[in-house]
Amino acid sequence: MLKGAGEQQTSLHTGRLVPVYPETEGLSSKWLRGRIAFVLEQCLPMVKETLPDHIRASQHFPLLTDAIREIHFPNNEQSANLARRRLAFDEIFLLVLRSRQQKREWKTTLRATPFTLTPQAQKKFLGSLPFVLTEDQQQATNEIASDMAMPTPMNRLLEGDVGAGKTVVAAAGMYAVCTQGSSTALLAPTQILAQQHAATLREILEKPHGIPVHLIMGGSAKKTLIPKNAHPGSVLPKGDYCGINPNMHGFLTNSR
Repeated sequence: MLKGAGEQQTSLHTGRLVPVYPETEGLSSKWLRGRIAFVLEQCLPMVKETLPDHIRASQHFPLLTDAIREIHFPNNEQSANLARRRLAFDEIFLLVLRSRQQKREWKTTLRATPFTLTPQAQKKFLGSLPFVLTEDQQQATNEIASDMAMPTPMNRLLEGDVGAGKTVVAAAGMYAVCTQGSSTALLAPTQILAQQHAATLREILEKPHGIPVHLIMGGSAKKTLIPKNAHPGSVLPKGDYCGINPNMHGFLTNSR
């Protein structure tokens, strides 16, 4: 039997909306309903509300205790939907809150070398390209340049479809690093993709600007990560290699 605050006892298994859970041999939904009802009865009084009343009211959210009860044993379909909305909001809210807290902690505890892409350097880089950046590519380039000029590590995901121009946007950031006497690396998940990136970067950076591009393959017999002839201002596309280098800005592109 199940009884909420101020409610009469009702059946768990008949005469109501009945939850059906993923089952396995020896573990039925009926058994789970009984155990969950017992846990709710024992533990719900200890659950504390996490949202201020004015936020709950503005979004028409039920109390957290009511949402937890109604997601398992709803009185009707409407209460089940409200419970689902409330719990979904809490899940996303906590993820966003944790992300912002972590970002604030990074800004106060982590440090990176600032790299500034001056308007003159940006004009020189863009003028050497055989094409004009799209509005979205230009916006992404500006945002990355702004992040890299800060004394804290960049935390950005550059996402786009195949052929959207992610590599050239990343190359703009690499250009800013290399023209200030430092080296940069572009990591690739496969050797084939690393070879493709190396060929592209040679066309974008090495030929027009004289920035050496070195290809490091994870499957090669030579285990030296940085070639002997590499020097500050180099680009190192790495295949089959993953590393985390503190005190550095990083590029992560999502290729699909």
